[in-house]
Amino acid sequence: MLRRLAWLVASCTGAALVVGALITPAQAAPTKRAPSSASSPIRFPLSGRAVALTFDDGPDPRWTPRVLALLAAHHAHATFFVTGRNAYLHAALLRAELAAGDEIANHTLDHPLLTVLGAAQARREVRGGAAVIRALGAPPPRWFRPPYGQATRSGVEAAAAQGERMVLWSWCVERYVDHEDAALGLRAMIRGTGPGDIILAHDGGLPDRRRTMQALPVLLDELAHRGFHFVTLAQLEVMSRTRAEHDVRHAGRRAATPAPSAALTSSSVHELLDTHELR
Repeated sequence: MLRRLAWLVASCTGAALVVGALITPAQAAPTKRAPSSASSPIRFPLSGRAVALTFDDGPDPRWTPRVLALLAAHHAHATFFVTGRNAYLHAALLRAELAAGDEIANHTLDHPLLTVLGAAQARREVRGGAAVIRALGAPPPRWFRPPYGQATRSGVEAAAAQGERMVLWSWCVERYVDHEDAALGLRAMIRGTGPGDIILAHDGGLPDRRRTMQALPVLLDELAHRGFHFVTLAQLEVMSRTRAEHDVRHAGRRAATPAPSAALTSSSVHELLDTHELR
């Protein structure tokens, strides 16, 4: 199957794109980190209460179906930053994401730390991830997210060359539920989330994402209660552009943002978590 994946990527990206690095790491000099101007996250200023949900490292048959069911229950959409390898191995899940109206984005071919790769290998990872996405029938990805949020100039330039903009995140769910009390972490996220924010969670990668699956319903329920709705990055970009055009037409005016509708305490989050016990 590994050979089949290598052939698929090579056939989609041209004979010059060799995927031997998929099997044996290249012994090339590490690439330089991208300058801050290239690695800064994209932000979407909004007047409405919308946030972009994004999921990294899938698709994964253990977790992605649960995420899709949760999104459907909340009438929400998300952007899935898939790895080429997982997309190839679980193509039916990628197509299920598309069928649900979600967006597919590029998270490299095999999820390496780009900063330790040579420039040529970093480019292969970025191009290869997009090639598999296209080969499986998804639209060419518009967004690129480097693994671990660590960008290099060669990776950013390779993404830009194929029409992808790099985007990072405002909040990472696992940062707040895997490394501290889940209720306190969720409370901080919920209270801090604002219009146009980008929320990162993971539906793959580590073998155990049960804490993420426990936290997501609480997060979505509470943000929805506070008037937020959940969109893809492409939808958020359109909304942001509309806001910018509105600001140009109505210079000097500010759109009011409704205040949160309910107080949020640590105990209330604990109670919500108790209703989503680990199964």
